[in-house]
Amino acid sequence: MLKQRHDEIPKLVKVCEQFVQYERSILEKVIALRTAAMQATTVHDKAVKEGELNKALSGIWAVGEAYPELKSNTNIIQLQSRISSLESELADRREFYNDSVNQYNIRIHQFPDMIVAGMMGMTEDREMFKVSAEDQQDGDITLSLPK
Repeated sequence: MLKQRHDEIPKLVKVCEQFVQYERSILEKVIALRTAAMQATTVHDKAVKEGELNKALSGIWAVGEAYPELKSNTNIIQLQSRISSLESELADRREFYNDSVNQYNIRIHQFPDMIVAGMMGMTEDREMFKVSAEDQQDGDITLSLPK
């Protein structure tokens, strides 16, 4: 799901570039955050980078509000719908993953599961995929529209 979302982001940026000449910094930030999210290796790093990417994506939607021709473009509408759908599916998968990690962490410490887990080398607690409250908030967007 993360890979699918990462694949959609360059398409979104490309379409936005056609309309938004004054907001290049927002588009560049989204691409940089996408790259960082793809390169994250630990669950914690991935969660942090994905949260930052979500904030930056909300910036693109805010830019769309300032440009009516961009907001009404069918490619943008389709990409926005696709990314929103992926975001919803990601939230479901993140919840499932965290529930599985929670069950794992509980069971490796319960008898008799702890005996089997010990024999199989399953002794470490797993880390949940948590996005900080700060990363869940929409970012502040300032638009530099031509006068």
